[in-house]
Amino acid sequence: MAITIKEIAALLDEVEFGYKIHEDGDMIVSGGGSKENRLAYFIMTREDGDIFEMEGRLLTDDREDQIKAKEHKHLAVLLSYLLKRNYDTKFGTWEFNPETGLIRVMVEIPLEDNTLTAKQMKRITNFMISCSKEAGEIKHILETGEVPEESEDESMEMMRRMIAELQARVEAAEAGED
Repeated sequence: MAITIKEIAALLDEVEFGYKIHEDGDMIVSGGGSKENRLAYFIMTREDGDIFEMEGRLLTDDREDQIKAKEHKHLAVLLSYLLKRNYDTKFGTWEFNPETGLIRVMVEIPLEDNTLTAKQMKRITNFMISCSKEAGEIKHILETGEVPEESEDESMEMMRRMIAELQARVEAAEAGED
């Protein structure tokens, strides 16, 4: 029992989530989050509707382009943060493409012989909207190299200490110290 873009649009109407169907009719596009921490959303199906995907892409402050972190000086901190966020969530994954440097959040649901319900769609869209907080934290990490304090807990603090220790060892090795 596959799902179509038209059926997804009906579910989005039911949960009152704004969207536009792409001109090709094979994708739904939307946007969300706060004014400063905006995500562009793309909803599509794969395998003839057997897989539902909703992707959130982080946008720059001027909303003209996606945030990229390829070879960024704070990439280690960013990747640790993304792994921690993935560990803390029940579904949805933060992803980093090392070839392009793009960062995105993705929800993929295999439907096979099922379909989505309005309740599931509400949970998915609420999750994606909540990711705008992480978008702001990711921007902060890329600017400062530090995880914002409000998102820290004991494990994040431990990761920060480990990253600082690793960076100190790299600097020592580069200076010829053992």
